[in-house]
Amino acid sequence: GDEKREYIKTIARAICEKFLEKSSKDSTRFLQAFEQMNALMTDPSNTSMIMEEMASAGIKSATVYNVGIDFMLLEGFEILDSPPSAMKTILQNKWFSENFREQALNKAVSYALRVRRATVKYNNGFLTTFLSLIEDMSPVFAWGILGPPSKVKPMCTFIKDSVLDFARSLYDLKRTDYSSLQTLVQSIDKQLQDLLTRLVLEMGVNQNLLIQPIQNEATNGVNFI
Repeated sequence: GDEKREYIKTIARAICEKFLEKSSKDSTRFLQAFEQMNALMTDPSNTSMIMEEMASAGIKSATVYNVGIDFMLLEGFEILDSPPSAMKTILQNKWFSENFREQALNKAVSYALRVRRATVKYNNGFLTTFLSLIEDMSPVFAWGILGPPSKVKPMCTFIKDSVLDFARSLYDLKRTDYSSLQTLVQSIDKQLQDLLTRLVLEMGVNQNLLIQPIQNEATNGVNFI
């Protein structure tokens, strides 16, 4: 339901803000894109455009999992597991200093985002706004996952491992109960609450944001799943 989505958005925003803060990055551009995305997604007149863009990106339905986890996070992790040759070349060249390699990787990631932005159909649509949303976080995450030991590596690794564990839990019959729609929704809600709690505690986000538990709404569960 709407209450659940607002809760998740609030936590996600706080986690991303803390991520940028810990990475010594300005969060202004992210916050502007976040508000733009929120306005875009809540305006019914944008529905057909958003669905068209999501379909072009391989998103079958606009659910929290498909958009927030699969498209925004898991696909990014998949790319980092098999990085483009340009990124690998930069990281493997030991003749360059660590600082130079980090800056070069940042430029490579930023260039890849610009190329992707040039292919989208709508200038102010879902995909363009999404690219703005991750513009400052993506280079940090790429360096944290692919680069040598650094101050951001433990944080990036923890986030990646936590999200992947959440994704695996959905297909683990010992952790997710598929016996009925209601138990399935309850299981997924619990797994998501556990993920958000781990991230909030590890990242040092305001724990008061967690006082509102995710509500189990079986009738709206399909929209969430």
